[in-house]
Amino acid sequence: QERIIKRYALATLYYSTGGGNLSSSWRAPPELETDTINWLDYDVHECDWTQLYERPCRDDKGEDVTFFSLSNFGLQGTLPHDIGLLTNAKAIDLGLNNLVGTLPSQL
Repeated sequence: QERIIKRYALATLYYSTGGGNLSSSWRAPPELETDTINWLDYDVHECDWTQLYERPCRDDKGEDVTFFSLSNFGLQGTLPHDIGLLTNAKAIDLGLNNLVGTLPSQL
């Protein structure tokens, strides 16, 4: 059930910031030289949805999302309150995007 909650929080972030639209703003930053975005793929662990992690996304057990980076990803919109469900996140990099709002106090 914990994993479902994390996926829900990340899916809410995706849809709140322009993902899922035909003219989606979501894109891999040019410096990554990849178009691989597996966002919301059921068969892919959420840490591998973007393949953008410069450091481990998972905890020592390989399960929990502790870090993710969507820097310069073209995100637009308001940060959803549900991102606060990622209570074990130690670092979230959302820089170089067009986002408004604040991170929930749970983080």
